[in-house]
Amino acid sequence: MKKNGILNPQLNRVISEMGHRDMLIIADAGLPISKEVERIDLALKCGTPSFSE
Repeated sequence: MKKNGILNPQLNRVISEMGHRDMLIIADAGLPISKEVERIDLALKCGTPSFSE
């Protein structure tokens, strides 16, 4: 990531603001999380990429 950068500006901002004990979770759309949690949609279109991609 450091050599090539991160293309998604929202993801780049979140990672740059993270501290030592912060967590970043990557999940599919079915993960039940509260409305207060920041979410970044990395989908290109509905169903792409799939979770395994």
